[in-house]
Amino acid sequence: MSGGMAARTSWLVALKGVTSGRLRTPSEPPKPNWKKLFAQTAVSFLSLWLFCLIGATCLTFIEGEELRAESELFYVNMSAQPSGTYLRFLGSLYVFCTTVTTVGYGDIVPYTSGGKWFVMVSCTAGFVVNLVCILRMAEIVNALMTAYARKLYKKRSHPGWLIPVSLLVLLFTLMLLNAVTWTQLTRLNDEDSAFLRWSFTEACWFSWATFSTVGFGDFSPASSGQLNLPLLLAYVCVTLIGLALMTSLIESMVEFVTDIRAGKEAAKLAQVAVLTSKKTYEGLKAAPRLAHRRLSMTFGGSNGYAPTLQPFPNSQSEIAEKSPWSSAPMPMIRSGDGDEQPRRAWE
Repeated sequence: MSGGMAARTSWLVALKGVTSGRLRTPSEPPKPNWKKLFAQTAVSFLSLWLFCLIGATCLTFIEGEELRAESELFYVNMSAQPSGTYLRFLGSLYVFCTTVTTVGYGDIVPYTSGGKWFVMVSCTAGFVVNLVCILRMAEIVNALMTAYARKLYKKRSHPGWLIPVSLLVLLFTLMLLNAVTWTQLTRLNDEDSAFLRWSFTEACWFSWATFSTVGFGDFSPASSGQLNLPLLLAYVCVTLIGLALMTSLIESMVEFVTDIRAGKEAAKLAQVAVLTSKKTYEGLKAAPRLAHRRLSMTFGGSNGYAPTLQPFPNSQSEIAEKSPWSSAPMPMIRSGDGDEQPRRAWE
């Protein structure tokens, strides 16, 4: 489709949306293939976990005892003191998970030059894997929101603000649930422990910093005093869901603002089209009067009236009768044989 045809089509769609009261596409989007969506999301999720596990294993042997000592500071002795290898692997997995998800609290980081170069190179590729996983999850969120809007409004077109507001409510609900969970987890710390108990506001602050990928670092899973492998796995899963909701929210907000701007532009185009049509109609309506006035000025003289138009003659006799020269003497025209015969000048 050429650029002019595409622009014309988008203008017609926008104009139709203005006249109907809301912007909508000419045809409903196709229903999603749920089996394919969930299969692709599962593959991308497992690929991300496999990437983190392989990277953490390599970083465990690159860092050595430096990362073990740092991870031991954030570990609470539940039942028995873990081995150094477990602490190194736990710290390495924590570094990879917080780096690949672009949160990056900064409380546990690699110390050796080899570890830093390995994280820089591997996590650069890990950003792509993480982005694919988040986009797949965002597709499921968008499909669920579209199905919810269809079910709520049935055959009517849903308002543009419905999906952004619904996603915002879901995001804050997940943030509050995550904050309640971390608040209860930190209450397991002893009062004389080095790890503080989080208040509900501090836990909400941590959840928002995580889902927005800001990662201030003042509150993190490691600083909660409950860092262990199952908690780290659950943290990554919840973080990916929050990032998918945040991505869908930003996308829906951009689409909503774009639709508003398109509606305003279409309204301007419609107003210009109405004014142009009105001027054209007035011009066509005034054309006979203008033509009559010009004829009056041309043929009517000072009286201001146009002459009566007579039909054209159909024969030579009518031409001769209506000609202004019919009463004048006819000239004598010599024929080829020398006879002079009266003929009219136009014969």
